[in-house]
Amino acid sequence: MKQLLLSIMLIGMISACEGGTEEQNTRTETVDQDMNITDLAIAEEENITENIFDEDENITAIIVEAERNTTKDTASKTQPEVIIPLNQPLPVDANDTKEEVVNTPTVPSGNVTTPVNNPNTNDKNSPLIINGYTLPPEPGSVVNNATLLGIDSNNNGVRDDVERYIILRFAKEKYPKTRTALGMQYAWAMQKVIENPVQESAKYIDDALYCEHYWYSKQNEATNQRISELVKSDLDAAMSLRENIMKWEAEFEVFDDKDINAVLLNTRERMKQEFAFNGAMSGGAYPVRRESLENCQVNIDLFGE
Repeated sequence: MKQLLLSIMLIGMISACEGGTEEQNTRTETVDQDMNITDLAIAEEENITENIFDEDENITAIIVEAERNTTKDTASKTQPEVIIPLNQPLPVDANDTKEEVVNTPTVPSGNVTTPVNNPNTNDKNSPLIINGYTLPPEPGSVVNNATLLGIDSNNNGVRDDVERYIILRFAKEKYPKTRTALGMQYAWAMQKVIENPVQESAKYIDDALYCEHYWYSKQNEATNQRISELVKSDLDAAMSLRENIMKWEAEFEVFDDKDINAVLLNTRERMKQEFAFNGAMSGGAYPVRRESLENCQVNIDLFGE
């Protein structure tokens, strides 16, 4: 554009010179006009260039920011899951101060009693004992979920995060001691399944189930006796009582509780182990056992609940 305007200006100057002195004034005016037009064109071009440059800067900034966000999203989505073989030392990232968020059910604070092994109630480092169970420390979720069996600091066969959930959840509910004991036995049995998903592990699950049914029978012993008496004389009344017992069992059952399972099976690898166990048990024929106190790891009769 500048070259075109300069050419026009030169042509005008040559024409003015050839016209002689009498056209001097006309030439001068023409040159002035051409210079004004040239100045305006240059200024307009500079403004357009500046606007284009500003727009390019804005577009470039937007593209850079979008690339940064895309890079972050891609890195978070493509980061591989870390699975460390059993009995191998766990990695510790000194710069990692945040824990991975794990979706687990909310639990109450619980009825906390003073630790029996520490008379100093003001000692903040004392372990908490709730309904006879010492609450283990909360494990970091990243380290806890890096291996199949996770963290079990007290070596009682139940992962610390699962143990904490069971103890805290049942602390303020009805039958807290009994249901905590049943929950701990079920979690212990499931840990055996996760570790070794074969038919031989079914005995641990069966013990947890029949221990719970023993408690059901003890709690509803009088009602079950009444049902036996009514079966021959008033079947409808017997069925009604039986339905009441089933509602009670559904309200207080612990075995195969969906919220406990959500904590137990909180990684893909742990879920795979449960699927493998179900596959090993599929199609088999298993004897029905009689529920008894012998199925229980803890003498739940002593709780008086």
